[in-house]
Amino acid sequence: MFRKTVAALIVIAPCLVTPVFASLYAVIAYSPTTGRYGYTYNYGYLGDAEVDAIARCDAPDAVVVAWSRNEWCALAVSDDGSYGYSSGWSQAEAEANALSYCTGSNAHILAIVYSGSD
Repeated sequence: MFRKTVAALIVIAPCLVTPVFASLYAVIAYSPTTGRYGYTYNYGYLGDAEVDAIARCDAPDAVVVAWSRNEWCALAVSDDGSYGYSSGWSQAEAEANALSYCTGSNAHILAIVYSGSD
């Protein structure tokens, strides 16, 4: 009887893990030619999040520029078309890093997203 109980717990225990411990992904896609962007969050699989972000960008040259797992990601753009992107543990860190990687003038944050829901 004890062995059956232990075996049942081994099978059931992984199902009891709460979503708090799950990895969630966010992705930002960007089109350098159109300036369009798309983002998504709260995905359990990075590949699914990438496909959705590209679809939301709705541009033929859309590419994934940033992604994060259980953290923030940001996209910064400038007047001359240059862009920078980053991820970080806080919104401020992701924004600051994205802005520092954007080499053009008048850089500003175009998109910022957290991987999980609010």
